[in-house]
Amino acid sequence: MRRLLLLTISLAACTPDISTGTYLCGAEESCPGGQKCDGATNLCVSAENALPFACNQDDSEVEPNDSVATAQNFVVPNCGSTVEITGCEGKDADAADYFSFMVPAQCAAQTIAVVRTSYPLAYEPPAVNLLATGGSDVLTDQPCTASATDEDGDSAACGRGPVTSGMTYTLEVTGSGEKNCGGTCAHNRYRLTVTLTQ
Repeated sequence: MRRLLLLTISLAACTPDISTGTYLCGAEESCPGGQKCDGATNLCVSAENALPFACNQDDSEVEPNDSVATAQNFVVPNCGSTVEITGCEGKDADAADYFSFMVPAQCAAQTIAVVRTSYPLAYEPPAVNLLATGGSDVLTDQPCTASATDEDGDSAACGRGPVTSGMTYTLEVTGSGEKNCGGTCAHNRYRLTVTLTQ
């Protein structure tokens, strides 16, 4: 007579050790249990080590640029060139940032402005508009491609719109009103690139 030997294996529930700095913060500052999003690095750290959100000290944005009238001017040297701006919006009552540029006269009569915005996923996504004279937005959404300047944990939004040589346009950066932790993370750092193509 054969006996069947039943082998019972008991698997105890295990909790992995999650070390500080292992995970990037997810949308709306989400982190694994017991951790909190560090506002300086976008990393999940132990709650007692989390610092509040802060803007980068080396941003190219210069305040005040909170309206079309006070927009920070930048120069696009020629068609085909790309200009990069880094900034921070929504912090310390900074509800919007504005930047203006003129399309070089040597550009074709109808040129396309391609605008790419990258930003940490953890905080409120910025909304970017490209305003023509009179305030109409000329940008339409387009799919983003990967960029070498993107950092881990960054997301991106892209748009393109027609611009006219010799005309001045204004970039408006505001909060999108989405994924902002009920208002507690209604801010973000951003990197804008503007490319003029024929």
